[in-house]
Amino acid sequence: MFDLPETVTVWNKIGGGGYEGYSWSAPIPIEARYALTNQKVVDVKGADKISSTVVYFESELVAIDSKIYIGISETTAPPNDARDVINFKSTPSGTGLRVAFL
Repeated sequence: MFDLPETVTVWNKIGGGGYEGYSWSAPIPIEARYALTNQKVVDVKGADKISSTVVYFESELVAIDSKIYIGISETTAPPNDARDVINFKSTPSGTGLRVAFL
């Protein structure tokens, strides 16, 4: 099993986007491992982006357009320093890990 010593908090978009902004799921704490590292990735629209953080986790609860906060948060909406998920992938090693690029 891969060691996941840290906790990140995830919010998923559940609607909105108009005048009143987005609605968000309740905060979801997830065991993870992260690295503050720049990596070139392609977003879902095909544009090249540079991620500033890579997060490894086992949960299926993270989606494109989710927000991830490094640490534990119980706020009802993502704090300003929560980061957008640019893209993610599964690791090929068979560990069941997924990787999110923020």
